[in-house]
Amino acid sequence: MDQIVIALDYDGVLVDSYNGLERFYLEDLPAITGRDQSFGKYLLYMEYLTEGCGLLRIDWWPSVMDVQDDLLDHLLWKYWERRIENSAILPGVFTALDIFRKRNYRIIHIGFMDDIPGLKRWRLDADGLAPYFDEIIVVGEDTPSRHEALKYLEETYENSLIVYVDDKPVNLFKINAKLGNNPRILLVRKEFKKQWSFPWDDPAGSYPTIKNLLELERILRDHVIRLGRDGKDHVDPGLKRENTQEESGSSFNCSST
Repeated sequence: MDQIVIALDYDGVLVDSYNGLERFYLEDLPAITGRDQSFGKYLLYMEYLTEGCGLLRIDWWPSVMDVQDDLLDHLLWKYWERRIENSAILPGVFTALDIFRKRNYRIIHIGFMDDIPGLKRWRLDADGLAPYFDEIIVVGEDTPSRHEALKYLEETYENSLIVYVDDKPVNLFKINAKLGNNPRILLVRKEFKKQWSFPWDDPAGSYPTIKNLLELERILRDHVIRLGRDGKDHVDPGLKRENTQEESGSSFNCSST
């Protein structure tokens, strides 16, 4: 195994960007559309329902309210303004990214597009996260799906372990359904919850789970050790030696030397 490739989702993995939703749906949307607050409460609830299904506002808003192009654009910009101004980098993220850099891991962003083309890249840059990434892949703009993005990484970084971290178990399930149990791709769930938890609930508990991105090192160590014990022929002997040293007290390093 030549290299470790860390692929990270954005919202819920690196950033909590959900704190502005209540203000938008309960204050801004009624003020802009003339609807009452109860209407906004239903839409706030639907926001979390559709979040779990992977739908954008442009996909479902027109089904519940009559919004012409200009009004839709105005609402989308106000929606994202509230999310962005209330966003916060999650604990441990910058420290973990610095550690990944020191380990010489490749760091890739794989995240779904926002409602406005180009906005995801802008947010990564505005949050100071973009410089950490060797490549930024926006699903819906650069590639049609997450599993296609991972297939691209598998082809680009031959003989490497690819670790993908996402906060939504359903996303991981969809990837696994398409790619199968590929030993070169490790799917990891980043635990995350907000007002309504169902987009982040894991009904089967099928994926290794972390609460903080700093815990990813432990998941990597356990996975590499398990592959070595199972005798997988793609496991570099150097990686197995490094992890055996870790068990005896020395530092863990998955990168090749």
